[in-house]
Amino acid sequence: MKHENILYLSPPDPPGGRKRMERRQRAAQFMPFAALIGHKERIEEAMRLVESERELSEWKISSLNAKLRILKENIGADITVSYFERDSLKEGGRLIKKIDIVKLITDSSLILMDGTVINIDSIKEIESPIFLREEI
Repeated sequence: MKHENILYLSPPDPPGGRKRMERRQRAAQFMPFAALIGHKERIEEAMRLVESERELSEWKISSLNAKLRILKENIGADITVSYFERDSLKEGGRLIKKIDIVKLITDSSLILMDGTVINIDSIKEIESPIFLREEI
């Protein structure tokens, strides 16, 4: 075979008596370079979209209050709740829909079995099979 005589030789030493560079140092030379650290993350954050919170009508607020009264009497009921979660970095937030079981209802919060605490003022919709039996 051609070049068989050099196949298993170790690479030659660098000229000038210098030491051989370690693999890690050599690999670092070819890693991508980020001149502006954090710039990419800031651009991604600026591009992230948030929704604005929609106000509920008086009729919808009244309906939600009636549903919350029914749920207070039926702790442990299965529900689907939609609520607005404010964004910690930008103006606005996002609408979240969650399916769980009611653990507790206080004057200001709806607490679910998984530990989620929802501010009652941020609730936009509540659905549950118990509402079909009750008159709302």
